[in-house]
Amino acid sequence: MKIGDLIGGIIGAGPGEVVMQPNVSVCQSIVLSCFDWTGKRNKIVSEDVNFPSNLYIYKVLERAGARLATVPSPDGITAPIERMLAAITRRAHQMGAKIVADITQLGRRL
Repeated sequence: MKIGDLIGGIIGAGPGEVVMQPNVSVCQSIVLSCFDWTGKRNKIVSEDVNFPSNLYIYKVLERAGARLATVPSPDGITAPIERMLAAITRRAHQMGAKIVADITQLGRRL
């Protein structure tokens, strides 16, 4: 049995729904490499207080055609959900925008 499946069982996820990677930035890079950034749906929305290596990955994807929108944090710690949602255009929402949520740092911010 894979480690991801063992952890998945603990948190209520199904088989194959949890993957293990060395760190979040590697995982983000793997997930984001699956997308075609040359089309119209090429926007990445991130908070400006995101982990620096994640922001670096997003900036590199601009070379492949991605458009990066960073949402400013009002206090240098949080990113209000209203601002994040506002940065996702209505057109993207209607088209089924994909969401990749890195919540590994959430516990430290609470």
